[in-house]
Amino acid sequence: MSIMYVRQPHTEAVNMDDDCIIMHVSKQSITRLNEQGSYIWSLLANPQSVESLANFIQTVYDTTIEQAGKDVNLFLQELIEYDLVMIQEEAELKHDLYDTNCILKADIY
Repeated sequence: MSIMYVRQPHTEAVNMDDDCIIMHVSKQSITRLNEQGSYIWSLLANPQSVESLANFIQTVYDTTIEQAGKDVNLFLQELIEYDLVMIQEEAELKHDLYDTNCILKADIY
């Protein structure tokens, strides 16, 4: 069984051009994602595995599935470190899976 990742429920995001600005409400931090990071963020509105995200990235961007998998895995680990993404088993049932907002660069402020 694949590990599934999903957005933390205490985040708010806004699209700005190709970037996405995410506010961690309880920590009062702001993270900026580039175009690819924003694309992954939009996919994380629903639980996703590294494999499913890598397939999306490989389809949309000019990269190999192996490189996409490596990039996605590193990106997810960074989002977990910033407490923006969690493993699905940790997800609260009240999480709004229809909240869509904004991939592979995260700058925390």
